[in-house]
Amino acid sequence: MARDLTAGAPAPILTYMRTIVIEDLTADEKLELIGELWESLDQRDVSLTASQKEEIDRRLDSADADGGSCWEDVERRLEQRLR
Repeated sequence: MARDLTAGAPAPILTYMRTIVIEDLTADEKLELIGELWESLDQRDVSLTASQKEEIDRRLDSADADGGSCWEDVERRLEQRLR
């Protein structure tokens, strides 16, 4: 199904947007589109929930506490998982 992403959009956006038939895109093209949309977001426009902020803080505290792993250890563990 074709979706006109420009419908109701302010005039400046119309110069950048076009109709995209999502079903006709390859997986790589869909991922590229997702990436472009993600990159177009302004950080101030995306807010985290309280639980997301708490989880980020928990993970940062955990990472700071154990010092993390060197790349060689991470790479070795990943290779072992893929065998």
